[in-house]
This record gives sequence, structure tokens and C-alpha cells, in this order.
Amino acid sequence: MVSPLLGSTSSSGVFFVFVNIMTFIALAQGDCGPPPEVNHTNPVTETTFSVGVSVVYECDRDSGYYEKPGMSKTITCQDDSTWTQISEFCIRACEPPPRLQYGELKQTFIDMNIFIKGQEVEYSCRPGYRRAPRTVTKITCKEDFTWSAPEEFCIRKSCSNPGDIENGEMLAENFLFGSRVTYTCNEGFRMITRRNYRDCQADGNWSNEPPVCDAQICTPPDTSGNLAIISPKDQYQYLDSISYECKNGLELIGTSYSHCTANGTWGSSPPECKAINCPEPVVPNSVKESGFVGPYKLNFGVTFKCKEGYIMIGSGSIKCNADSQWSSKLPQCVDGCHSPPVKNSEELNPNYRTQTIFLKGDRVEYSCVTGYEARSELARTCNGRLEWTDMRESLCTPILCADPGQIKNAHRQDDSSEPKFAIGSTVTYTCKQGYQMSSLFNFRTCQTNKQWSNQPPVCKVGAINCPQLQNIASGSHKPKKDEYEPLETVHFTCHSKFEIIGEESIFCKADGTWSNNIPYCKERSPNHTGLIVGIIVPVIVCILVVIIYLCWHKKQRGIYNAETLQNTLPKYEKAVDQTIIKPEPANYTAHYTTCKD
Repeated sequence: MVSPLLGSTSSSGVFFVFVNIMTFIALAQGDCGPPPEVNHTNPVTETTFSVGVSVVYECDRDSGYYEKPGMSKTITCQDDSTWTQISEFCIRACEPPPRLQYGELKQTFIDMNIFIKGQEVEYSCRPGYRRAPRTVTKITCKEDFTWSAPEEFCIRKSCSNPGDIENGEMLAENFLFGSRVTYTCNEGFRMITRRNYRDCQADGNWSNEPPVCDAQICTPPDTSGNLAIISPKDQYQYLDSISYECKNGLELIGTSYSHCTANGTWGSSPPECKAINCPEPVVPNSVKESGFVGPYKLNFGVTFKCKEGYIMIGSGSIKCNADSQWSSKLPQCVDGCHSPPVKNSEELNPNYRTQTIFLKGDRVEYSCVTGYEARSELARTCNGRLEWTDMRESLCTPILCADPGQIKNAHRQDDSSEPKFAIGSTVTYTCKQGYQMSSLFNFRTCQTNKQWSNQPPVCKVGAINCPQLQNIASGSHKPKKDEYEPLETVHFTCHSKFEIIGEESIFCKADGTWSNNIPYCKERSPNHTGLIVGIIVPVIVCILVVIIYLCWHKKQRGIYNAETLQNTLPKYEKAVDQTIIKPEPANYTAHYTTCKD
């Protein structure tokens, strides 16, 4: 702390000079100059103070400084225009402990106004909360002068389930302290209590009594005049219904019944009672199908049908309305055109085929049958004389090809179809004597596009070429040309797995025809010869091997003893013993014994 006469402890020279000047002025006037700076306090903005005026310093809490307990924070301007002495009283500390929703500081720490580094404070649970097991209720002012994070050491108490209410339902998220449950009444019921909710309180009980829902009430509707309620009551509840009737033979206009709705009003307005009588309906050229005689009261219906040869304009059914007028304008039965004509080359569009009467101005449309085209517009109209227009001739005309003309060195023969050169008609050409036709086709046909099929045939003198050949199925031929000269040969081949049936080669004859019929390709039949040989040969080989083995084995056992045979064959007598000695091998002797009966 430095005397005001010496200026501030600030390092700024300007401020030092300013303070000394202001102090000098103050001394001259008998006042104190600016108060001295105190470390870690908020600056004082005033520059002069009268004698006896005190200045109270505040620590700079925004920077984390707080007042030391028991130290002075005040200085006073003395008679000699100097300030009383003051010591530094702000130290670095933690801000006041945080306020927790579920906990509050214990009383010991509530009155503390400074919390230095290492200071511990302790909380207790607020009303409506209870201590959570195995949790710490203390926090500490740390080295960086911030508080350690508090644990959630208190949890909300719970209330018991408040339950639903009669004719209503409860809406709730939970039953913990501070939560609120709300109630709504079922449709047709209204809440007659002031509050529609209950709160879970700190003591574990619910606030106020449960709400009450009572049935919605409707007052009886007004039934003045000739309107009456059947079996009336003094009061009606939700969904109760009433039925109306009219007195003195009047008609009831409107809904004859109503019901009490959920909001306490009737579902419809009361009907009216009126005298209703519609006039006799008359429709010329018609007969009634229903509602033959009056009187015609409310909703009484009449149906008309036009006599044969007439067509109805308007609705054939009418009904008597509450204003004693018919529901719609009476229909009319008027004469018209009868079924439209259809000539040989025409077809009436399907939309008009079932209708038998048409009004003046009605238009029907046609289409042309195959082989015909429109001569003009494909339609007829029912005119003012009730006749169809364009009756004298057909709307369609035949589709014709132009005359195909003659060809050189040939005669043309036309078929007998009429009209001539119509679609499908054919002309045939025959070459004159001494000429041969070199074309594939000798005829031409009129097509739907008005063009003749094929090209005009050609008749040539003497030997002529053969026509172009088409590919055979599953095969081909060489050479391929548009036409072939006489004696020119064509060779045919079939694709794999096919065999050719007929001549593989044909040649062009002098008369322009082929030497033989065109061959064709046929799929080969499966060949089982290899399979059969593959089976039979191994079998034969096996049999031969067995036979050779048996013969060899028998040869090895081929020395027979006559005496032994005699013992085994007792019914035979031994004949003259004959011994034959064979030269090969040298040591082999065979004994044969002849036997007789």
C-alpha cells in the first residue's frame, strides 16, 4: 500500500502524474483525491471525495477473488485530506457451492462466505428426496478453484399408484415426487371437480381428492306447436334417444329421431310438422309404372315409362317434396329417329347398337368392314325431320388396287371377284407358246395397302434360268444366287446330327425347272451299334477264357486208373486189358479198359 501523496503502485507514468495532480488539487480544496488501489478489487470510478466520506471496496469476484473474514473493506477521507490505511483483504477462492435440485447445503456451510482451496462442503437431501445408497454427499474446492462434480446422491421419493377413476382414465409418466397425473373423462361424461390432476408430494401422498366424472346431461328439446316427443322424460343422459311425431295428421319434415351427444347437445335439430300434398303429375305419351293414384304425400314416388316409339327426356322417377312440389321437373316423352341403318360395308360402333330411339341432333358413328375404306365422314345424324342423313349410299367404298397391266409375251387371267381388283383378288399370268417363265411366282394379289404382291413375272425365249432357291431347314446349299443358268448344279448339306433325304445335288434344266425335288434334312436316329459291340465282345471273350481254362484243367487230371474205375463201376465187367503206349511223352503210359454190360 502506497500513500496517495506518492501516487498509485501502477506502473503507468501517466496515471502516476494524474493521481499526484488530482491529489494536489484535492489538498488545495480540503478534499481527498482518488482512493488508493487495492489488489483484486473492483476499481472506484470517482476521483474526489469530501472529508468524512467512506469508500467500501468489493473483491473482483468475476476473477475468483473473495473477502477474507474479519478484515476491513472500508477507507475514510480524513480531515487532513488523506485516506485511512487498508490492507489487502481479497484472496483467490471457489465461488459459492452449486445449488442442487435434489440437495441443499447443511446448515454449517450456509453462512460461510468464502471457500478456500481444499475446503469441503456437505449436502443433505431436499424434502421429497431420499439418500441414494453408496453415494458421497460432499464436494471439494479444487486446485484450480472449481468445485468437484457432485454425485446424484439423492433420488426422488415415490407415491403409490393413485388408480383410475370411474368413467375416466389416468395419464401419467411415473409416480415420483414432483410428477403430476392427469385425468380425462370418458366420452359422454364431464368432470364436475375443479382440478383434473393430482401431484405427488414430498410426504409421499397425492394432492387433493381424485376427480369425479358424471354423465353428460341433455335438456328436453323444444316441442311447441304440433310436434311431440314419444314417451318424453324430464332429463336425458348421454346416448339417450328420442323419437318425434306430428299431431293432427301433419307430415314430419326432417329427422324423426335424435340422441344426446357427448357434449350435452342433441344430435339434430327438431323437425317440423307441415301439411303436404303434391299436384297430379301428367306426362303425355307415357304410362305410370308406380304411384298410380294420389293423394301424393311427402316422399310419395311416381315412375313413368314412355310409350313405344318415344324417348324420355329427364328422369322417369319423381318424389313429393316437403314444399308440396315434385323433386324434379316432369319428364318428357318425345318422338325421334329409330335404329340407324347399317349397309353391307358398314359396322355401327358398339356404343349405339342397343339404343332404339334417338333424339333430333343425335349422332351415331360407324366403321368400315375389312376391304373397305371411308368414302366420307363415318357418321349419320338424326335431322329435324327425324330422319337419318346420308341414307342413299354406303359410307364406305371398296379398297381397290390399280390395274396391274399386261406383261410382254404373256396372257393375263383375272379372277371373277367383284368389284374388280378389290383386296384379295388375284391375277394369273401364262407365258405364250415358245416362252418360258423365269419368275418364281406366276400370280399377283391385291393387298390391304393397295399394292400388288410379288414382282411382275418375266417370260423369256427358249432355255431359261431356274429361280432362286430357299434355304432348307437345318441345312444350306451352295452356290446361292438369285437365279441359275441351265446345267448349273447346286449342292445341299445338312447341319450336324441331321442327314439329307433326297438328292444331294440337283441341276437346272433347260426349261427352267430343277432336275429333282429339293432334298430336306432329317434328324439322325440314335446309333446303338457301338454300345451293343461294347457289351457283347467282352462277354464272348469271358466265355472263351472259361472254356479254355476248363479244358486245361481237365487235361491236367487226364490219367485214369482202370482198376479204380472198376471199383467205382461194379455193374460193368472188365474186358480184355489193353494197354497203349504212346511215344510222347516218353514216361507217359495210358491204360484203357473196355467195359461191357
